[in-house]
Amino acid sequence: MSDIDLPLPSALDALVPEPRREPDWLDVVVRARPEVWRRPLVLVLAATLLVLATAAGVTAALGGFDAWLSGKPGKPAPAAEQQRFEAANGRTWAAFPKGTALRELIRTTVGGKTYVLFGFRSGNTLCLKLRAVSLGHSTDPACTPESTVAHSTSPIVVVNSDFGFQDRHARASSEFSFGIAADGVSHVDVVAADGRHTAVLGGNAYLWVENEPNTGNRVLGISAVGANGKRTRVSLATTFGEFGVFSPSTRQPTGPTHVQARIVHPAIRWVLRREKRGFGSDRLDLNAFTRAHIVKAGARFVKPDPFSDIVVGLEDDYCLLVVQGGGVASGCSDGAAFFSRGSMSVMTSGGGGVQSATLAGAAPDGVARVAMFDANGQQIRVPLRDNLFGLRVANSQFPVRLVAYDRRGRVVGTQMFRNELGGSTLAPSAFRGLRTVDRVRGPKGATGVVRLGHTAHGLRCWRIDFGTGESPRGCIQIFPTGPWVSVNLVQPAGRDLFVIGQTRPPVTTVELHFQDGRVLQLRPTGRLFVAAIPRPYLKNRRQIAFAVGYDGAHRVVQRQGFVFRIRP
Repeated sequence: MSDIDLPLPSALDALVPEPRREPDWLDVVVRARPEVWRRPLVLVLAATLLVLATAAGVTAALGGFDAWLSGKPGKPAPAAEQQRFEAANGRTWAAFPKGTALRELIRTTVGGKTYVLFGFRSGNTLCLKLRAVSLGHSTDPACTPESTVAHSTSPIVVVNSDFGFQDRHARASSEFSFGIAADGVSHVDVVAADGRHTAVLGGNAYLWVENEPNTGNRVLGISAVGANGKRTRVSLATTFGEFGVFSPSTRQPTGPTHVQARIVHPAIRWVLRREKRGFGSDRLDLNAFTRAHIVKAGARFVKPDPFSDIVVGLEDDYCLLVVQGGGVASGCSDGAAFFSRGSMSVMTSGGGGVQSATLAGAAPDGVARVAMFDANGQQIRVPLRDNLFGLRVANSQFPVRLVAYDRRGRVVGTQMFRNELGGSTLAPSAFRGLRTVDRVRGPKGATGVVRLGHTAHGLRCWRIDFGTGESPRGCIQIFPTGPWVSVNLVQPAGRDLFVIGQTRPPVTTVELHFQDGRVLQLRPTGRLFVAAIPRPYLKNRRQIAFAVGYDGAHRVVQRQGFVFRIRP
């Protein structure tokens, strides 16, 4: 067994299954581990791997990610951290297998606070989690499929692009981004709204943490210098506002598009017979509200892939449930609509990280296997057990096509999915034809041109071009939803700071209230307001102010706090 082989026997023994018959490990392996088919070029590469004799050759063939693909990035985590991880992981069946080994990747101090980035591999899933030791916070595992790393053409794979911890006042206490780095990566930069930052490297990973960020600060892109000295940039196409928008993908997934045979009267008979397949909700770590209002007592759950934390469940009234850790997503329909598309009922949920989503669903009797075809040319076998399936999919793989086959290998169903969790798509033309509606100037000389678009499809988009090079953009939902007044971003420009926000009726005017009593009056244009923060508050210490929205009679409608500081 080589270093890149999974220790399958020991991993399987570490699981805690509930078999209805004597375990058949070969069957478990075949059914549980997604099999990856590749294009002919990649098949040649796979064959080449078999005859590579040196570690350097293996590293080059795997794109420098061999430490992750072998499950050994960084170093073993301290015993106390491993025990803490196992305790949290063991509270629910929707978890990773017992014995999953935690690895310590990076330990760093930012603003006097200690942060530790951990990682682990389980089956075909690679995960990272951040612990803010000084703050007492930890993230849930953020994961990406192994296939994404194995086929990456970039020296970094972004796992968590932008997230943060909050204090007891719901203000951001830290902001962070982390991901996987290949061997030889010498530098990683994170470009955020407040400028360029250098990330910490270690354990084949990168970590960027910012202490006490300004309100609305977001990561715009990440770049890395690889072993060959070439810089690779990953743009996140970040937008601001209550409505995050993404341009629609023009790519198409591969795979069959036509059905060769149909399943007549699709159904799952063990559900109709009320058989107790799998396990009940008592094996899951669910809160009281979820048990009372989302998951019924009679729901049955299955773990299609024993190496994953994804659990899929069914209720007898045609409700599909997806559980990861303590989180539950559900989708219900009547019996006639459940298999209205023929061979699969599928839902999309969060994937345990902002860079992936989970596709999970139910297939009727007669479906022997399910495969996923992505936009990168990969074909992956989807774990299927007792008619239920689930698979984590990286954002970079969308759009994808799920294809169901019967026992004769005929296509009995095909469905395409885009990553709807990323937000509604927006035509690239949304930011064209913007007209100038205002100009702003900061007390230290920075200037900005405010541009606004026409209303289209319930949206009005904007962009602000600052003379110092920053150009934040976003969109406003015109129909009545969301806060009445909100600060979307505190944007640095040179040595100035600008507040960018939006309103909705009945707010007609906005005032910025500073802690010393000073008030700055604004009148939004097209529900957008932009203002420069006065000179006395441009300091390198965190301050708080409030945006107050008033109606036509100058009555307070809503007040929102925001924090800001000038970076040294």
